[in-house]
Amino acid sequence: FQSLVNNSFFLTNFKNYFIITSRGYPDISTRMFINKICDFYNELRSFYGLGKVKLLYFGDWDVYGIEIYFNYCFGSKHSSFDNKFISIKRINWIGVL
Repeated sequence: FQSLVNNSFFLTNFKNYFIITSRGYPDISTRMFINKICDFYNELRSFYGLGKVKLLYFGDWDVYGIEIYFNYCFGSKHSSFDNKFISIKRINWIGVL
């Protein structure tokens, strides 16, 4: 996170983005929050004729980073009863900075 904040390229090109940081696997509350905020901004943007909110995932390029990305996209087996409500299908993998 700190390297993103200190990066002038990031600050000039991504100034209209939210940054949500997490450590490790996302909990249900984090995924619900991301869904709620995206739904709110998508409704607001559609009212003004703008495109949908873009979600970007910066993560490690290893087994754990990929598993965390899939956890955001599809949920986890431990919360399978909530996965259809809290999975974030609109998230795009960007990689590591």
